[in-house]
Amino acid sequence: MMIIMMSLAWYLVLSVLCICGTKGEAFQQSSFRGGSSSHQQRPTDVTSNTRRHTWELPLPSPSSLSSVNRNKPYVLELAEAKISEIEADSKESSANVSSVAATEISDGGGSSSREKVVKLAVGSFSAVAIAAKTGLIAGDAYTDAMIFSDIGTGILTAVLGYVFVKANTLLAKAGILEPKVTRKTIHTFSAPLYMIFWPLYSDYGRFFAACVPLINALRLYLAGNGEEEELGAAVSRSGEVKEAIEGPFVYVVILAISILLFWRESSMVSIIPLCAMAGGDGPADLIGRKFGKTNKWFFSPEKSVAGTMAFFTGATLFSLGIAAWWNFVGLSASGLPPVTGSVAAQVAAITGVCALVELLPNLDDNYSVPLTAAVLSAVVFLQQ
Repeated sequence: MMIIMMSLAWYLVLSVLCICGTKGEAFQQSSFRGGSSSHQQRPTDVTSNTRRHTWELPLPSPSSLSSVNRNKPYVLELAEAKISEIEADSKESSANVSSVAATEISDGGGSSSREKVVKLAVGSFSAVAIAAKTGLIAGDAYTDAMIFSDIGTGILTAVLGYVFVKANTLLAKAGILEPKVTRKTIHTFSAPLYMIFWPLYSDYGRFFAACVPLINALRLYLAGNGEEEELGAAVSRSGEVKEAIEGPFVYVVILAISILLFWRESSMVSIIPLCAMAGGDGPADLIGRKFGKTNKWFFSPEKSVAGTMAFFTGATLFSLGIAAWWNFVGLSASGLPPVTGSVAAQVAAITGVCALVELLPNLDDNYSVPLTAAVLSAVVFLQQ
């Protein structure tokens, strides 16, 4: 009886081992061979954008797996292959982390430039406010109400200027407008649009008003050094960001100097030079490129009659428009005559001379045009 029981137990053990061995072979064939019937075929390399797995381990034949002990070398090799796979995934994850870190560092550069601009804005407005409060600007005449009003106007105009420039940079980035168009759009309207808000400042607000172009000068300097690429591309002719520290930078510096030197006390000496620089030079370039290909000046082949007429018209209309607006809002400023026929003729004469100066090939019109307009405006209007 004992012998029969032991025989039955041994039979059951053998049956269990045979069943487990058969299932193990089926699992290995379905997992690593993809159901192939050929015992010599190896899986091909599987490559994707994120992972590359190459199986080089030979798969054993069913006949070689007659016992569980025969599987041990293969299991060890399989474990080594899995470890190699994990190491490859780890290297890939490290590469992805490095890429993300590089992106964050790049974004940090933009944040750094914004921090510099904000620090300059806060510092400049604070410095002027302290000077005004301590009586260094206009003594007791500069009241607290005037100071707070001028600070608010400065912040408002700085924000509106940023929105205007940002809109043009987005149009250039989206490819809706070419950089040379957005550049001249910003060039044409920045100064006149800012001058529309000058009546909101008090009579002593010139230093607060000068802070706005100085802040934009820093932005252009950063753009020219690659820290604000969108702005640099929008204000350049060719898309090269280095052009931001050439003409556009000179533009805002001249705007700041004009505010500090002339402000509203010498109204026409402020209005005409800035409008000639902005409202004259901007349309001259755009109209000249569009309609001036067949009417070049013989002594200045890069300039056209169409561009010169656009310069004269734009500079004259912008100048008269700003003067009329200041008169309309009741701005009390010395040297601001009512816009009459004789005043319009005087302004047209000045802008006409500036248009001719702009044609001279060996002069930089960023300097020559506003300087000429300032001298002529002072001679004509400050003597009245």
